[in-house]
Amino acid sequence: MWRALRLLQARILKAGMATKSSNTQAEWAPLSWFKSQLADQSAAAYFGHQHNGYQRFRHARLAKMLDSVADTMARGAMLDVGCATGALTERIRQRYGFARAVGVDFVPEVLEMGRATYPDVEFQEATLPILPFVDAEFDLVVASEVLYYLTLSAQEQALQEMARVLKPSGYLLVGSAEDALRMHAYHALVNPFYYANRLDSLLTSGAAPGSEAMRARYQRLRPVLNNFPIYQLIRGLALLGRPVLASQGLPATANALTRLGRRSNITLLGLRR
Repeated sequence: MWRALRLLQARILKAGMATKSSNTQAEWAPLSWFKSQLADQSAAAYFGHQHNGYQRFRHARLAKMLDSVADTMARGAMLDVGCATGALTERIRQRYGFARAVGVDFVPEVLEMGRATYPDVEFQEATLPILPFVDAEFDLVVASEVLYYLTLSAQEQALQEMARVLKPSGYLLVGSAEDALRMHAYHALVNPFYYANRLDSLLTSGAAPGSEAMRARYQRLRPVLNNFPIYQLIRGLALLGRPVLASQGLPATANALTRLGRRSNITLLGLRR
C-alpha cells in the first residue's frame, strides 16, 4: 500500500497542486479561506455538498468503490479525514453499516454544522498531518480531496498517520479532485449558474470572497453588480440554476459521454498488510 501512496503523492506533485511552505497548509488554502466559505449558503456553497448534485454524484462513485472489498472489510470503525460537514462520512456509514463513524476537520464552524446535520457521526477537530487517534484504531480511513491542500512535507506525514491509525487488513480510500472523471463539459454548462449563485450570495450577505485576489476583483466590480438591472439578472440566473446545480443526472450524463477520454487525477483504494 505504501508504494501506491507514494504514487498518489507523486501524481499530486506533478499536477502542481502543492507548494513548499513552513506551515502544514498550502499557501493558497489557509484556514481563513475555508472560514470565508461559510458565508455562502447558496446552491453553490463550498460546504453544501449534501445539496449539490455533482458532489452527491461524486460521493456515490467514491463510496461505491468499497463494494469491491465489501466481503473482506470489517465494519467496526471508519475515519473520514477532512470530512467537512460529513456528507460523505454519513453516506459511507449508512451504505456499509459501520458501527462507529468519525470525521475530522480543522474548521470548527464546519464541524458544528456537521454535528447538527449528522448526529450519528462523531466529529472531532484535528489539523493534518497529525491524527489524534491510537495506532490501529480504524477499519477504514477515507481522505477525499485532502492531500493537495497540504504542503509537500505534510502530505507525506499525513499519509504515514493514515497508515498508522489503520488496523491490519484495514482499507484506505483516497480521492483527488474529480476522482478520475473528465467533467469539462459539465462544468462549462453549470459554471454560469454556479457563479450567479455565488455572486447572489455575496451581494445578499454583504460578505466578500475568500482570496485576496478575488476580493480585489469583487470590490472593483461591485458598483456594476449592484446596478439594479444587473443585480436582477444575477438573481434570476441564480434561481434558474438551482435545480441544475442540484441535479445528479447531469454529471452522470457528462461522465457517460466522456468516459473514453483521457483520465485525470486519481482515486486509490489500498489495503494495509
